[in-house]
Amino acid sequence: MAKIVALGLGAILALGVTLLALLYTGLKSVEAPLDNLTRLSKSNTAITPQPMKDVDSRQAEANRVARDLNAQVVALHEANRREMKRVLWQIALFIVAASGITVFVIGVVTRPVRMLKDAAEAIRRGEFGHRIEPHGQGELRYLAEDINRIVSQLETASATRGDLQRMTARLRQESAERRRAEEGHRKLQAEARKSAGDWLHTFDALQFPIFILDLGGTAFQANRAASELSGLALEEMYRRPIASLGSGGLWSKAGQLAATIRDTRKPISVEAQDAVSGRTWEVTANMFTEPGIDEPRILIVIREITQMMKLQESLRRTATMSAMGSLVAGVAHEVRNPIFGISSTLDAMEARLGTRQEYENYVRILRGELDRISQLMRDLLEYGKPFEFRLSPHPIAKVIEQAVDACSPQAKAAGVEIRVDIRNGSPQVRMDPDRLRIVFRNLLENAVQHSPSGGNVSVEVRQNHDSDRTWVACVVRDSGTGFPAEALGRAFEPFFTLRKGGTGLGLAIAQRTVEEHGGEISADNRSKGGAVVRVRLPIVSDSPGTGERADGLQNLGSR
Repeated sequence: MAKIVALGLGAILALGVTLLALLYTGLKSVEAPLDNLTRLSKSNTAITPQPMKDVDSRQAEANRVARDLNAQVVALHEANRREMKRVLWQIALFIVAASGITVFVIGVVTRPVRMLKDAAEAIRRGEFGHRIEPHGQGELRYLAEDINRIVSQLETASATRGDLQRMTARLRQESAERRRAEEGHRKLQAEARKSAGDWLHTFDALQFPIFILDLGGTAFQANRAASELSGLALEEMYRRPIASLGSGGLWSKAGQLAATIRDTRKPISVEAQDAVSGRTWEVTANMFTEPGIDEPRILIVIREITQMMKLQESLRRTATMSAMGSLVAGVAHEVRNPIFGISSTLDAMEARLGTRQEYENYVRILRGELDRISQLMRDLLEYGKPFEFRLSPHPIAKVIEQAVDACSPQAKAAGVEIRVDIRNGSPQVRMDPDRLRIVFRNLLENAVQHSPSGGNVSVEVRQNHDSDRTWVACVVRDSGTGFPAEALGRAFEPFFTLRKGGTGLGLAIAQRTVEEHGGEISADNRSKGGAVVRVRLPIVSDSPGTGERADGLQNLGSR
């Protein structure tokens, strides 16, 4: 390519030099006539004017000169015309030659460029079958060969273009399907998380403790109520046998229940009781299969039935006491007439026989036994008396004061000190004062009878809060030996007594009366010896009582 351009430029330069030489030659050919004309003019000018011999000779000379000049001018014009014509032809020839050479050079230069441009355009359109025909030697040939080689490689690569396009389309379709699947998966996960969250909220909102165990009895899921019952965090309960989540009969029963249902595969329910706290639970076990898990699960549901058991016991006791009350009331009523007859006969005997020594011992025994029967009848009538809902607010301190006054002579005779401690004023309780007075009198009499001489009996009154109610707790403690272990659970049974000569109705009457007032009564032993009886009654007013000695009892030492 560079050689062709150099040859073209050299040819144009040679034509230019030739043209200049021809112009120079032409100018030289015109120069000779001009020189002759110049010399002729100078020779005419240099002739010294001399008088002519005559006019004819001058005229002849002038004509000759004019003819020479005219001939010279004509020759000059002819030479000039010939030279101008030749120059014009030379210029035209030069222009044609230069144009031809220029067109040739331009063709030589632009043809490879056009071929390259066409090749680039074909490649852009994806026509990889296009080739450049290499001509000559040099850079353009090498460039054409390189382009042909690249196009050949592209053609080879484009042989799989259809496959690539189909693969690309398939990948795009698969990608779109995967995105749709991922979007659906995310929605399912969100719904699953929401469902799991709702289930967990519902699971935790249940008030019953619930455990989900594997077949080995190991807990791997529980609700908040189960955590509160065991006293362990949810993380601490996981992967632990249910029997090891706490001490007491409840957890051992739950472990036994899990082992039983694993063998029988049938629902089962048992009752479990804690001897320390006195709480009772109903433990139910069932087996279910969770979707996606081959191994069945054990569902343990624990429901506290302490209050229900107490209510059932209270209902049974109420029914029993009602039946017994009707019976003993009828019996007591029938026995009163014979007792009255015996008492009248005994009085007549004393009046008739006087105080004779041989009859005095018999009369005294008969009188003592008659008093015992009369006391028993009074207790039976009190036990069988139907409850009348005629309650009104009264200060509890007033009732305790009257009971202490009634027991003071007996305590003084036994050498027992009664201590009273009432704090936070005197709360008011909706009550029947006469019947509650009998309750505290019976409790104080029992405490005095079971306390040794020199001992003491204490009465404490406190206010406490339980759930949404306020209670007054009245605690009576003695300094005796306390309840025997085998008798502690039977302390409030009718006709059960450990005291010689007792009727066994004092605590039974106290329990019935306290429950009729919406309260609770319980018996226990002190750690340092002695019995303790607790009475809880609901408070209807926190204002201090208006009894004349209510405040004085706060500082009462002994009676």
